[in-house]
Amino acid sequence: MTNKINTKNLSFLDAEALRSLAHQRGECLTVLLPTTHPGAPEKDKLATLKSLLRGQKMAREMEAKLEEENLSGGGPGVVLFGRGHAVVVHRAKVDEAKAVSSDRFFLLPVLRCARLANRFMILGLSKKVLRLLQFEGGVCKSLDLPSGMPWSLVESRGAGTNDLKMKNHAPGGEGSIRFGTSASDEDEERHLEHWFGQVDEGIARVAGNDLVLLMGLDDEVAMFRRVAKRCRLFGDHIAHGINDFPLGEIAQLAGECAQERQAKEARKALDRIREWKDQGLVSTDSEDVNQAAIEGRVDVLCVGDAAGEEELVNSTVTETLCHGGDVFVLSGGAMSSDCPVTALLRY
Repeated sequence: MTNKINTKNLSFLDAEALRSLAHQRGECLTVLLPTTHPGAPEKDKLATLKSLLRGQKMAREMEAKLEEENLSGGGPGVVLFGRGHAVVVHRAKVDEAKAVSSDRFFLLPVLRCARLANRFMILGLSKKVLRLLQFEGGVCKSLDLPSGMPWSLVESRGAGTNDLKMKNHAPGGEGSIRFGTSASDEDEERHLEHWFGQVDEGIARVAGNDLVLLMGLDDEVAMFRRVAKRCRLFGDHIAHGINDFPLGEIAQLAGECAQERQAKEARKALDRIREWKDQGLVSTDSEDVNQAAIEGRVDVLCVGDAAGEEELVNSTVTETLCHGGDVFVLSGGAMSSDCPVTALLRY
């Protein structure tokens, strides 16, 4: 019998959880399980877990956790962290099944996921009608607008809108000639700014600390950014009208924005490190950086391809996080292939 797939209550690994895990020491077991689909030819998660953990301590606890979360038959990629009799599971993008037993958790494969915005809101801007979506784990769903918030520019202006339209048109019905366009355009802009201020306040109430990704035409997005004081906005936006796209396509565009945001943060961190190169506070030697991390001297750490040095680089990552440093992951040619770490030292 196939277990029901659970995605609703399975949280993504975030930066706060990552830092907490980095402090753990002792007999730590980390298990990475990629996405599986019930009925697919590949092994389900429970079978994969059992094959990875033959003879391992905590095997029973981890099997029980999978069944408790309704993930033993299939579901999204997950990472399980076990220490003693305690097991926690987080949703994560996992490329391959793997189990690592060490004196600390194996955090390298999930660093990128922990810094990625996996949950945020999408606000579709349009004078005709607003649209609010929730993005989580690559999927979008529609949300109701906050109670009492005007859903269109016309509604925000109320009854005065029709009066204003009449004042700025000569009689003649559908083919009437508009006059006074400069004044009316200024009036429209003032109303739009006022409405966007109301929208900013309303969305901030429901979004809380979650990021908000804007989707709409460039000029309307630019105006919203000027008046928005409360929402935590993405630096980028989706430059399309939200009503022109189905949810699946919006989710794909939103996921790309989240990945680009993460990549920009990482490149910015690497640029910051390189600015200090002539000050003697930059190190690219894996052994030296690891020792500096143990001593609490690493302020910013950038990690590239750690193949061949995974254990050492993982130690550097956990020590950096334990001492309050920031860790970023870079891919492609941003870092030299023979230089898995680059660090900005505090002293």
